[in-house]
Amino acid sequence: MRWFKRSKAVIVTDYLIQLYKRVGGDVDHLQRIGSRKEKRAEVQTAIVEMEELAAELQLVRSGKVSEEYAKRIEKKLRDMCPDEQIAEEMRQLSPFWTRSGES
Repeated sequence: MRWFKRSKAVIVTDYLIQLYKRVGGDVDHLQRIGSRKEKRAEVQTAIVEMEELAAELQLVRSGKVSEEYAKRIEKKLRDMCPDEQIAEEMRQLSPFWTRSGES
């Protein structure tokens, strides 16, 4: 269950993909190096939701989830990334925890 209520749906853009790559999906790193615009709450929320989706997509790729779960994640991907090129880039992102040494 979410600890916050989503006020509006996050739509992933090329700008957000590039920002996610720059900070490695780490919202704390974004707070340290980001510009004032990048530190806004809605941008941070987008990065957190992208991180969540990246982790879910990795689970789907691993084959360790049910078909029903995989379909829900694919729908979430389409909702967050209506542009197919952006959706494909989102599929390629790694979740932060895979780079931080946790598993």
